[in-house]
Amino acid sequence: MDNVLEVYGVRDYKFGKEIRSEWTRIGVGFPNKDGSYTIKLHYMPTDTNISLNLKPQKERVLDEI
Repeated sequence: MDNVLEVYGVRDYKFGKEIRSEWTRIGVGFPNKDGSYTIKLHYMPTDTNISLNLKPQKERVLDEI
């Protein structure tokens, strides 16, 4: 399937004097015929940003094996 999106919740936190980000995979997105996407979330984040990332073709092929 082309253009599959991985959906991540991204939470920033402080570690000493540094600001770090914790990325948690929370869902997947599938393209619709009209060019829009359907997003399926495994859980609803409450205090994070949401990032939609195209999954590289190589990784998609390995997941299908």
